[in-house]
Amino acid sequence: MLKVPSFLQRCAIVKKIPIFSALNWFRIQSIARDGEMVRYKKGDFVSMKGNPPDYVFFLISGRLQSYALDSDGHKEDIEFIHRGMFFGIISALTGEEHSQTFEAINDSMIF
Repeated sequence: MLKVPSFLQRCAIVKKIPIFSALNWFRIQSIARDGEMVRYKKGDFVSMKGNPPDYVFFLISGRLQSYALDSDGHKEDIEFIHRGMFFGIISALTGEEHSQTFEAINDSMIF
C-alpha cells in the first residue's frame, strides 16, 4: 500500500514546485488542499491523446514520456518529462483535447 503524504508534507511538496515557490504560506496551503497527489506505476497512463482537458499536472517524482502514435501505431514526437516539469496546461487553458499520451516510465508521483 502506498503512503499518502500528510497535509504538511503536501504543503512542502507544493512549495518546491517552481511556479508556486514564491507564493505566501496561505496560498501554498490553499493549493495543497485543493490539489491531488496521485501515484502512477511504471507503464501506467497519466493521460491519453484525445482525452478531454482535465488538469494541469506537476511531476513530483519519477519520469514520464509524452508521445503521439503514427498511423502504424509507432510512437513519434517522444519527449521526456522529468521531476519539476509540468504538462497539460495548453489543454486546460484552451479546452482542447490532449494532443499527446503521457505514460509513466518509472514509478511516479504527480500533483
